[in-house]
Amino acid sequence: MPFEDIRPIVSGLVGGVLALALGRWLSRWLPDKVNGKGAATLVHDHAVALRAGNIAAGAGLVGALVLYQWGGVADDDWRPLGVAVGLILSAPVTVVPLASWLRRQSAKEAIAAYAIKNRMPFVLLYLTSAAGVPLLVFSLLHYG
Repeated sequence: MPFEDIRPIVSGLVGGVLALALGRWLSRWLPDKVNGKGAATLVHDHAVALRAGNIAAGAGLVGALVLYQWGGVADDDWRPLGVAVGLILSAPVTVVPLASWLRRQSAKEAIAAYAIKNRMPFVLLYLTSAAGVPLLVFSLLHYG
């Protein structure tokens, strides 16, 4: 079997190993306590807010798929994809604190629980969310 046939497999395996190593390296910066509460307690206490954040992110993806499938949007139109990715990146950081605030819980603890649940350090969480906002705004402005 020539190497050209197995090169995608090798590339995928190397990429997977690098992703696991990066995840393990970044997990050092995960919070283990916030306001005296441990990670498991935070995730349990803010389960509703975490679910709301994940639903909001999923709504962006489903909305883009619906627009491409039945919305009359051309297959090569980038705007629904831009809106979807913008919502996926920015909605959880907006919805999770809002949902916890509506339940009279700490927004800071909710964001920490979201970071713990998704095994994402605060810096990476805020950077990806900050990248999603301009993408969402730019896509929505060009949608008309």
